[in-house]
Amino acid sequence: MKGKEDCIDSLHQILIALNKEYVIDRKLYLQISPNLYTNISNYSEMINVFKENKFQFTHCEDRTLFLDLEASELALRNGFNLKWRNWISMGIRNCRISQYDLSLDCF
Repeated sequence: MKGKEDCIDSLHQILIALNKEYVIDRKLYLQISPNLYTNISNYSEMINVFKENKFQFTHCEDRTLFLDLEASELALRNGFNLKWRNWISMGIRNCRISQYDLSLDCF
């Protein structure tokens, strides 16, 4: 697939440029925190590009919640555990946000 190869090659070139600019030229410490999700098809290839460019990779669990918004609000709430439902309810009470009033009085 040409698209994947271009993506990997572009990542490689970006890492080389960042390393040259910040580590070599400016003598700074460079830390990159990419949003790499384990469910993408070329995840392992992308990790290898970081390692090839001498970046240490530390795996952490995905921090992004993927939520299907096709379900009703009630069904979505029921899918959360009790603690999350309590936080949502408290947020709605504190901010006085309703389905019909989208003003964010608490901000």
